[in-house]
Amino acid sequence: VGIFIGGIHSADTTPSAPTYAEFFSCNGEVRDFTLADGTHVYLNSESSLTCASEFDNLTSRDVFLNGEAFFEVAKDTQKPFIVHAAGKSIKATGTKFNVRAFLDERSSTTTLLEGGVEITVPGHANPVVLTPGHALSVSGDNSEVTLFNVDPINAVGWYKGEFNGYHMSLSQICRDLERKFDVKIMISNRNVASKVFYASFVNNEDVDRILDALNVQHDFRIRKQNKFYTIY
Repeated sequence: VGIFIGGIHSADTTPSAPTYAEFFSCNGEVRDFTLADGTHVYLNSESSLTCASEFDNLTSRDVFLNGEAFFEVAKDTQKPFIVHAAGKSIKATGTKFNVRAFLDERSSTTTLLEGGVEITVPGHANPVVLTPGHALSVSGDNSEVTLFNVDPINAVGWYKGEFNGYHMSLSQICRDLERKFDVKIMISNRNVASKVFYASFVNNEDVDRILDALNVQHDFRIRKQNKFYTIY
């Protein structure tokens, strides 16, 4: 006769906390990388993205963006891909879309190229469903929501090396020029700072040629000293 003395220990089924990966891009740099689920991400200058290193044990694929990124989402209908940016959440299962949400800008914009996304805006009862060729701009306090048409080819070509100022104010465009070309631009003529442009530059134009093209109506003057520009 034997006597067993001991304890029976059940396996710990408590899920472990996920580990996170962080991606950054410097001034004048565009990075591209692939997430654990196969989603391809292009990260624009002065931007950052944080997400789980693995999505296997999670019910959704959540990423957190500050800046601008273009997403080519790997399809997984069981685990929606959700971008959290500027207080909004953009949900997709398999699609191509762009999110621009810089902290120093007064609005954020989501642009859809393929598939479909559902955008939840705090303070608004119903989410906004985008279809390809449309974009949604939301003010910083979420009080103003604007839906508009875009040219899918030219609207977000920055990740291919182009420079785009599509449905953007001059002040936004100048911030992008600063990020891309590592220059400083001051707008002293406040009358033109909020002027909206629909422009795309695909031939590796430099700062001077871009600003000259935007000034085709001679609304402002440009003074250059080394890498410092003044618009007046």
